[in-house]
Amino acid sequence: MSLLTFPTELIHHILDQLGIDDILFSLRNVCRQFYALTNSYNRYKIRFTSSTPKADIYRICRIIRPENVISLALIQAHSDRVVERFKLLLSLVNIHQFTRLQSLDLYEVDPDTLDNILQHVITVPIFTKLSVAVKLFQPMSDRTVDLLSSILAAENFREFKLYGATGQIAALSWLSKCRLERLTLGSCDQRVLCHILDRLHNLRSFQADYFYTSDHNPSDISLSTAHLLTSLTLRSNKRCIYQYESLLSYTPALVHLHLTDYLTEFACLQRLSQWESFIRQKLPSLQTFKFHVSTNEYERHDTNTIESLVNAFRTPFWLQLKRWYVTCLYTADGTKPMLSLYSRSDSYNNFPDNMSRGYLSYSTSTTENDNVIDMNINWKVRLNASDVVGSIGLHETHKKNRYTFQSIAHLALDLYPSIASYQLLSALSDYSQLREIWLFFNADDHQLGCNVMRDILNLVGNVPTVGISYTNDWTLIPEGILDAIISHQVKHLIIRTTYEECMQSVVTYARQLTTITFIRDQCSLNAWTHMTRWLDNNGNKYSVKDDSRSLCVYFE
Repeated sequence: MSLLTFPTELIHHILDQLGIDDILFSLRNVCRQFYALTNSYNRYKIRFTSSTPKADIYRICRIIRPENVISLALIQAHSDRVVERFKLLLSLVNIHQFTRLQSLDLYEVDPDTLDNILQHVITVPIFTKLSVAVKLFQPMSDRTVDLLSSILAAENFREFKLYGATGQIAALSWLSKCRLERLTLGSCDQRVLCHILDRLHNLRSFQADYFYTSDHNPSDISLSTAHLLTSLTLRSNKRCIYQYESLLSYTPALVHLHLTDYLTEFACLQRLSQWESFIRQKLPSLQTFKFHVSTNEYERHDTNTIESLVNAFRTPFWLQLKRWYVTCLYTADGTKPMLSLYSRSDSYNNFPDNMSRGYLSYSTSTTENDNVIDMNINWKVRLNASDVVGSIGLHETHKKNRYTFQSIAHLALDLYPSIASYQLLSALSDYSQLREIWLFFNADDHQLGCNVMRDILNLVGNVPTVGISYTNDWTLIPEGILDAIISHQVKHLIIRTTYEECMQSVVTYARQLTTITFIRDQCSLNAWTHMTRWLDNNGNKYSVKDDSRSLCVYFE
């Protein structure tokens, strides 16, 4: 069956999945039938960025019929270049010819052009979606406010995004007859939010990229009645947890909730861990709960406090009923320490990439395999070995140390040549549960690296997985390091490298291992082409699995 024999509507549906460049510059030139199809297609979506060649804009405007365009968008990048390309479009095509426009994204268009465009879309009965970004510190004119208010009142208008013009949001006519269903604001306070929710009864999704506390009545969050909002996203700073609870008590129909607060109080993290009862009572329909709350007010190195936070999420409600998993991450990098509590959609936690390089960072997470009776914590720790070993040494005479963990399951060490011995790390934790250790070598002294590998593996015992990373990607792994790994019965070796000679030498030398995995920082579809070809040419003694980020070799 030929594509040309398909019904026109089906072909148009296929074209909906393609970009305008593919349709106009490739498919259109295949044959006369496709040429005719692209002329009759009436659902074009034009999208310009700062990298869109001007020649392409000229070609698009020469070929396409404005009445066949349903979406216009300019995407923020280098704003001056994007606006320049949009002005070029408007100089080639009259905006009033876009009679079937349904969606429009405008980024920092000059006020006169903005008003001209808005004046036109008011006359388009099928127009449903508008996104407007006003220049920072440039207020909207009264004319713009009136035009936006008229669009909001249109019968078919459903989705609105407004960035900038914070002080004028309340000036828009949020009428009760408005049929708006999805609203995104660059910023707003609780007074504006309550004002909008009290009037827009059809609203189902609301997002505020910056939800701030008003200077007037900072804790006053109240609605005249409950609202049937189903999706809520709020990003805030220093908002009290009780303000969230006050607002959410008016939204019992929420299905999706996303909260972010980067500079909250430690009490917010503690209270959030007790939300099982609150969600059961106030948000019975909630299916998706994403949150990321952080505080820089927690300066203690008390792992017991963090354990109590995480263990509150180890109940059947969080792990089995909702399958909402959380991570608690502490980071001290020379500035003020930061403690973060955040959710994950699954129980996978990528170590050590989720740990920042610095003085000390540690985390613990809930997983789908957690035992709700056994609350023992297994820690993931990354540390600057030189600083922490020195700290342990200073406290050794007092027989106690601030940096201790009951049990470490995943350990990453940033290594420097200044350390003579790592024996003091034995005071850091019990390593009987250690499943993975990563060594980040910050020097290319191979003899030093061999000694370090032997000393650390002697210290932690038989750990099944070892990861290695060098600052220089063109580093060959010394045989002495591989000998130490093999002699300690390591099963899985992970190496962060893209150096093919390194990969080939490791695969050739370390055949006693179960698997060797090579990973890279940047994803690439063709990352492992030459290496997989080399493996294919060297017999069938192993199998291979690869993706855009990693290549795993399984020895048979």
